[in-house]
Amino acid sequence: MTRHHKRQNKILLLIMTFNESNSTDDPVEWFPGLQTTACIAYSVILFIGIIGNILVIIIVARYRDMRNATNLLLTNLSIADLFLLLFCTPDGYQHLYGKDKHRLGKFMCM
Repeated sequence: MTRHHKRQNKILLLIMTFNESNSTDDPVEWFPGLQTTACIAYSVILFIGIIGNILVIIIVARYRDMRNATNLLLTNLSIADLFLLLFCTPDGYQHLYGKDKHRLGKFMCM
């Protein structure tokens, strides 16, 4: 076995050890009040994000003088952020209350 192969084996062993030490079968335990605080924070971010992004989209679509290259870029970013909020926030809620089980179906499985 060459020196290079020995080094590769050590790296693979290190990676395997690292992955095994990070895996856990125990459910996540939350500190008292942290789960509620995280749920409130998710709700506030979701509400403000949806309202703000929809407002940007409506304003740029409604007013012709707002349609320049910069505002169209911001509109596209608002659309992307809206999809991110709508599809990723439910997964966050699921992690808060799902006890490490995925309950959102195959469509929302990431």
